[in-house]
Amino acid sequence: MMTLTARHKLLNRLAGAMLGLLLLSLVVGLLVPVYTDEVAWRFQISRFLQDGIDRATGETCGLNTLAMPAYFMLPVRLFSATATAFLSDPLAVRVAGIACAILAVIAMLGLVRQREPASERRAVIEILVLALLGTGVLPFLLVWSRPDQAIWLAMLASLWIAFAPRAARETGEPRARIAAITLLALIAFSYHMKGVFYLPVFVLAVLASGRGALHYRLRGVALLVILACTWSAYRYWSDRFACPDDPVLAAKLEQQNVMMLLRNGGWRALPGAVPTLLSNMWPTPYIRNTMPATGYMSYWLPATPVPLPLMALWRAMIWFCWYLTAAIAAALVFLAARDRFPQRWMLAAALVLAGCASAWAMLQYNKNAYESSVYLPVLILALVFLWAAPARYRAWLGSPVLTIAALSAISQVLVAGSYAAPLWAAGRGGGYVAGQPYSLSAFAYPRARILAAGAKCGIVLHPGLKRVLIDDLTYFAYAQSSTPMHRLGVLSDWNGSAGDPMAWMRRHGSPGAVLACAYLPPSLRERAIATGDVCCVSTR
Repeated sequence: MMTLTARHKLLNRLAGAMLGLLLLSLVVGLLVPVYTDEVAWRFQISRFLQDGIDRATGETCGLNTLAMPAYFMLPVRLFSATATAFLSDPLAVRVAGIACAILAVIAMLGLVRQREPASERRAVIEILVLALLGTGVLPFLLVWSRPDQAIWLAMLASLWIAFAPRAARETGEPRARIAAITLLALIAFSYHMKGVFYLPVFVLAVLASGRGALHYRLRGVALLVILACTWSAYRYWSDRFACPDDPVLAAKLEQQNVMMLLRNGGWRALPGAVPTLLSNMWPTPYIRNTMPATGYMSYWLPATPVPLPLMALWRAMIWFCWYLTAAIAAALVFLAARDRFPQRWMLAAALVLAGCASAWAMLQYNKNAYESSVYLPVLILALVFLWAAPARYRAWLGSPVLTIAALSAISQVLVAGSYAAPLWAAGRGGGYVAGQPYSLSAFAYPRARILAAGAKCGIVLHPGLKRVLIDDLTYFAYAQSSTPMHRLGVLSDWNGSAGDPMAWMRRHGSPGAVLACAYLPPSLRERAIATGDVCCVSTR
């Protein structure tokens, strides 16, 4: 029979192996093409130095199209704009996404180790966290560089500060801890409306950060600041996502998010939305986003290149992992209740995390693939806190975790083996990616070719250049120009009431367009000058 010490050592080695495997999967994510949403968010909130405002991909919605961010958001805007100025390359986008994903994994493990002494239970929890993060194509989604990553890191850091060991809290400076949590909350609110919905996580972090009269006063001030900024951020983001001057685009936005439906239709629309709200809370769409498939949202990945019987088995493995995880969570709740909830702060953290994730999910009509990159890690972290809720560890919980780890390891090998070669072959030449019309390669950015294409129509990059119509690829070449226009707002089904693109460009003082020839309608294609797959169109 294996001794306890030998078992503990073996589990530690297995946790180390799972960490290595997950990190390798995230690094393979370097080959994943940069998705349009990653560029679009940079276009919207990373141009403060260049334009002095926040942007939108479309410009038909009214005053909220070009918006001044709240004052507390300005440090984030300046940081993002500086990164745009010096790191204007798709490879920088993907490297930033991988770095943030790795940092988040380390932070999650740090929270586990913070709560658990070196023990078999700690090793088992680490194995479960790493295994679940590695299921299906979730590692590829985790490397997407979107505002979600900043919000997730802010939450992890806040919880790490709040639940530091008691000795560290008692000897540390309370003002610094509470101020840090407040600052992290404001950073989260600055990046996305989603940060506002995770407000309870930051409130919990403030409340759990210490005891004593001084702590109560400090926490009261911090909560007032956080709540005031929450209201400001909510007003800002809800206005940004509204579209009062373009009913066509407003109707499309209502199909994406219940909040927009309620905003445009008033709270009278709430009773009719209740069944949808309740059904939206179910986690299965988020898990389904991580499954190998014959087709993905907007072709962000090519079809999984494996035989259909193997794909079916692979998908069944992933479903089994998550159903087994749900069973573990139910067992932990039962054990904590039987022990009379000895670790109530841990249980509160688990409930807050799961509740916030469910609240955001409730509002989403469309469960876009990138939503899984935050929703599922938040649930995994809730499970970490839930595991600490019972009074003691039950060794029998290790068996289902090892089963999940084995299936996750198989899945990660299949992902790397199936995708590494085709993704490298499709993206190594740089530029647009064949078969993935909403993505671009992270490698060999063709900056010189794009600028040469624009010059053929008299569109030359210089300090006075403004209002060029660009797409995701050509944006990086013209990122330092003033107030460029994104093709989504002019040449896509998200153009609302923009109308004729040539008339639109002329009306808004644009010198023309530099983008993929494939995006041009026939009326513009006749006037275009092609340089390979990049075309320019002059408005003169």
